[in-house]
Amino acid sequence: MEAQSSQLAEAIPAGSTSPRVLIDGRKLGDGGIGVYISNLVEGLVALGGAHITVLAYQDRRSALPCQESVEWIFDSARSYSLDEYLFLPRRIDFSRYDIFHAPHYSVPRRIPIPTVVTIHDLIHIKHPERFFYPYVARPLIRGAVSKASAVIAVSRDTREQIIREIGAPAAKVRYIPNAVPSFLSATLAQNSDKAQNEYLLAVLSNTKPHKGIEDLLRAYRIFVERQKRMRRTQSPVALKLVGFGAAQLQRESRFAALLSDTPGVEVVGAVDSEILRGLYSGASALVVPSVAEGFCLPALEAQSVGTPVVCRPVAALEELLTEQDVVADDFSVGALERALHEVVARGVPERRCIPQHLARFSQREVAGQTLEVYRQVISQGVA
Repeated sequence: MEAQSSQLAEAIPAGSTSPRVLIDGRKLGDGGIGVYISNLVEGLVALGGAHITVLAYQDRRSALPCQESVEWIFDSARSYSLDEYLFLPRRIDFSRYDIFHAPHYSVPRRIPIPTVVTIHDLIHIKHPERFFYPYVARPLIRGAVSKASAVIAVSRDTREQIIREIGAPAAKVRYIPNAVPSFLSATLAQNSDKAQNEYLLAVLSNTKPHKGIEDLLRAYRIFVERQKRMRRTQSPVALKLVGFGAAQLQRESRFAALLSDTPGVEVVGAVDSEILRGLYSGASALVVPSVAEGFCLPALEAQSVGTPVVCRPVAALEELLTEQDVVADDFSVGALERALHEVVARGVPERRCIPQHLARFSQREVAGQTLEVYRQVISQGVA
């Protein structure tokens, strides 16, 4: 399918002083990067000051809430494909844009305008799911860094890794975090019956090994045994697993035995935003068992309704925490279980949302920082 730039970009005023930005949105609706794209575009639209065009698959348009406020180009090139790498740029009239933003390190060749690339993590190199991933990811990331006029890292830890592992010039790599989704930026929800609905919550985007799901189930089983030994009068604190990753668990044999042998686990699966907000509000804590992350939107989502976060000592996660959150002493299952016990033993705390902390991750704040990068890159005038 040819990119439909000739008619869809006509609305962009010629000679406008506002940056004309083309954002690759082909991952809209596709996990964390899809959320990043949606939040960034929503923030840019709300902020104003730029003309936004989104490159996407036609069936992904509905994944963007502000779809009527941007221009669109539709193309069928798949990520990591030769079509994307070699031929996609030939189907786009880049003369209509001042800058191209790739929200992922898979960047087409020969983009004739300045390019900004967002790199979320180096997990494909440092915690690969398959043995060959580093051999593919490392040259792709190096190529993206080389092509880019500026690189955005969504955490300070990711920025340091890009500089150290990839050899990127420090001046080229900017730290700009992810944004809190708009539906969780509202006023702190009240939850008067929280004590009657005590449970731990884990929000799982996938079941990849670095997510630490098996460790979570083992730690929770130890936690339940501890509760029994302590002879708690109330029912054991449940563990609710939510998200697309949770929906996959029951279909994967490696989790079947753990799930069946671990009482108190409820696999909820994928839910809409309103139900998710209610689950965050009712939880004793959000548990993030990952051994590696480039960022963690669920942590901010939980904090936005005053729910504490329990995690392991992952640098990118620790950047997001407040004094009400709990970090395990190390990466062992035992340390994770002790952290679960610590947060539950506090009882039901007063809900505390810290506005000044969350303000750093608002859509407008993140969009403003990104827009400033666009302007700086355009002023340099180097493709």
